[in-house]
Amino acid sequence: MLVSTSPWKFTEVASGELPGNASGATMPVIACAMVRFRADGSNSGKIAIGAAPGPVTLPDGNQDTSTGLVLGAGADSDWIFVDRLDRLAYITTGAGDKMTYLILR
Repeated sequence: MLVSTSPWKFTEVASGELPGNASGATMPVIACAMVRFRADGSNSGKIAIGAAPGPVTLPDGNQDTSTGLVLGAGADSDWIFVDRLDRLAYITTGAGDKMTYLILR
């Protein structure tokens, strides 16, 4: 028998999709405790996730405070502890690039 020793007790799971946005966007207002993102495997470019309200930028080789966590096609983030999705923003290199998310709360 498997017994969980985790102190985390989640009662809800939710998921969704965020469309590509080459100019950047704040994520929707959705309550959560933890979230994990996955870039779609068919994306042609990259997605960067950072702090809202942004702007979030993609890496360009210069030191800054706006470059986000970058996900290539098919890559996923680790679990991010945040109470609402709208505390995060994202940008995509292509308008057709998209990502999905899984929320625990």
